[in-house]
Amino acid sequence: MEMPSVEPIQVEGIKITKIDARNEPYSPGRKQRAVEKTRVFVQIKDETVLQNLMSRIVQRNGGPPRLSERDMRKHILERVVDQLKKDHPEARITSPSQLRWSPKAGCSMCPCSPGFIVENSFNWSIWVEVEPASAAQAT
Repeated sequence: MEMPSVEPIQVEGIKITKIDARNEPYSPGRKQRAVEKTRVFVQIKDETVLQNLMSRIVQRNGGPPRLSERDMRKHILERVVDQLKKDHPEARITSPSQLRWSPKAGCSMCPCSPGFIVENSFNWSIWVEVEPASAAQAT
């Protein structure tokens, strides 16, 4: 079996292909209201689970990530916040400075689900899909 590519992606001109924002006031399996800070996860379009896991292993061992937190902040988050302000003002996300990077955003036990935790916003799950500039230009 051939190992998938885990090379860093081209971020100049990166395209946001989808923002899926869900208000989830109840945790799965619970009947009472759970108050949790909003999470924002960024995923690369068409990236396989294996590529995602391999990228995190490479990064943990000192290699470059496919999409770094710095690149997400520089090229993606401001556009995401602007779109969320228009489409979901009730999520109360008004500035990229509200978003704090956490390798354990989606799972407090291990770094299997990194993302951003949002201050002063609760019970939203936001999934951002991005397409690398090279793939976006090819289509």
